[in-house]
Amino acid sequence: MTIRDHDFPPVQPHQYAKEWKRYTNSFVLLIGLFVGYLPFGVIADYLIDRLLGGNNTVMMIAAFTWMAAYGVAGLRFGSFRCPRCHEQFFCRKRFTFFGFYNPFARHCWNCGLEKWAGE
Repeated sequence: MTIRDHDFPPVQPHQYAKEWKRYTNSFVLLIGLFVGYLPFGVIADYLIDRLLGGNNTVMMIAAFTWMAAYGVAGLRFGSFRCPRCHEQFFCRKRFTFFGFYNPFARHCWNCGLEKWAGE
């Protein structure tokens, strides 16, 4: 018997608003870091060249720090837990290492809670 087979109580308005806000914040952070990489790189390269005389070590540290922040944001977004069943929202309870992951899922793959339900 899977979690989806259980009967959950009806979703109330604003029941999961806090969790969906966290999901939105992590998505915005992830997209912001992705889109901001090139402008950040150009500005950082210009400033490092002007202020430090083109020190490549500082530029590499800045780039790796940005990539690490993007990786952490991606893990935070990808590990979003369903507000109702508390399993990972975007992947099945089983086989999470080898796939069955869909970041565009419109419902929880474990309990079937629709995205944005109870907001």
